[in-house]
Amino acid sequence: MGARGEAGRKSGMMATLRRYLIAGLVVWVPLAITIWVLSLLVELMDQSLLIVPPQFRSDALLGFHLPGLGIVLTLAILLFTGAVAANFFGKRLLLFWESLLGQEMSSNSGGLLVWPAKFLILAGFTLLLLQAVSEVIKRIAVLAGLITDPEPVAVHGHAPSDTAAAGGHNE
Repeated sequence: MGARGEAGRKSGMMATLRRYLIAGLVVWVPLAITIWVLSLLVELMDQSLLIVPPQFRSDALLGFHLPGLGIVLTLAILLFTGAVAANFFGKRLLLFWESLLGQEMSSNSGGLLVWPAKFLILAGFTLLLLQAVSEVIKRIAVLAGLITDPEPVAVHGHAPSDTAAAGGHNE
């Protein structure tokens, strides 16, 4: 009975160790995966800092890299874009849909539908916003040195080609 009791105790202890091992894995594996995914997301969002000129990045200002600053920048951009879209474009889109669904007519003698005009206003402002965003992206790329300036600035009233040919200022 002593040998059989000792074997049962060992198998019971092995079952307990196995249960503890599995419980530890159940706790640590999801935790490790979560930390790994979060670090990948922070690293990915830190790439958004590349649109900031180098002299304004945390490396230059603080002297060290501050992880997670890209998350703050990404959230700020998303919040600003969302606020502009919800307040301006949302109202315009609502006015357009009300005119379209209600078949709103103009009050003048022609009695034309109003929704095409409201749609054109919305489309015009949308295209204007897209042009502004593309101009900002282009200027950031020029400042970062990624592209050359497609629109060089004239110096003291002379065309850019005049100043370049003369080697500088033509005064």
